[in-house]
Parts: sequence; C-alpha cells; structure tokens
Amino acid sequence: MNSLKNAVNSVLAFSCFTTIIALSSVFQVNAQMSDQEFQMGRAREACTTQAQSQGLSVNRVVSTVPVTGSGGRMIGSDVTLNVTRRGETYDVRCSYDNSSRRATISLASPQSRIAVVTADYVNVRSAPGTNSRILYQVSRGTEMIVLGERAMGDSVWYQVQARSTQYPQAIGYMFGRYLRFQ
Repeated sequence: MNSLKNAVNSVLAFSCFTTIIALSSVFQVNAQMSDQEFQMGRAREACTTQAQSQGLSVNRVVSTVPVTGSGGRMIGSDVTLNVTRRGETYDVRCSYDNSSRRATISLASPQSRIAVVTADYVNVRSAPGTNSRILYQVSRGTEMIVLGERAMGDSVWYQVQARSTQYPQAIGYMFGRYLRFQ
C-alpha cells in the first residue's frame, strides 16, 4: 500500500512540476511580447515628442516597425508619423534607438517623392557622377526618398535618402535610370 501511495505521490509531483515548467514557458513568451510592445510604445512616444519639438503637429502614428540587430534582438523601431507643418500634411520617418532612447526625425519636404530601386545593387554617391565617392549600396526594391534632382548632360542624378534604417541615413546621389517613381 505504501509503495502505491509513493508512486501516486511521485506521479502527482511530476505532473505538478511539468505544469509549472509549461506555464513558465508561456509566461516567458508573453513577457517577451510585452517587452517588444513596451519598446515600440516608448518609440512612438519619443518620436511624437521629437516631432512636436521640431514644430510638427502630429496627426497620427501611421506605423511602427521593430528593428532587429544580429541575433534577432530588437534594437529599435522605425516609426512613421503623419504630420502637418505650415499647412502641408505629409509623413515623416522617425528612427528610435532602444539603448540610447534617442529619436531621430527624417524630415522630407512635402514635395519629396518616393522611388523604388530597380537594379540589383546601386551605389549611392557623395555627389552626382560615377567618379564621386560611394557612400553605400542599396538593393532592388529599396524605397528611396527623392529630395531633388540634378541634370548632367542627358542624364539625371537624384538626391536621395534611404527610407529604411537598415541603410545609412546619409543623403547622397543616385543615377536616375535605376529608380522608378511610385
């Protein structure tokens, strides 16, 4: 009888232990999701405050996208805000860094346009022309904010900035043949 009682107690103890382990895994996953949501909320708040400090009236948050570093860890967020400035309404992008808690607004003029890269890899240069220093490369499908244009002979170079923070945020020039306007 005692051995049966001990066996039942062992099974119950193992069952309780297994349930506790399973529940702790569920709570751990929920805590990670909550941390990501918390960080994205912090990013939205910081970006809204930064936009307002630059004289922009924030109408709404368009999107918040997590930015992950190596190993898949969330290192920040890209926040798109719909804003009004001097009667013009447009979207601005804000990059938020989790570690520094710093929000950086990329102001595109209301006249700026969005274009998509059409070649596999395209150089973004420091000035118009193929002899200019290469700042970085972008790949096919990358959205670029077009800030201006400069004609050189019978070709056009566009002043651009990558829309995604996966690329450096330097403003450079790209040969017009490799862009398609949306």
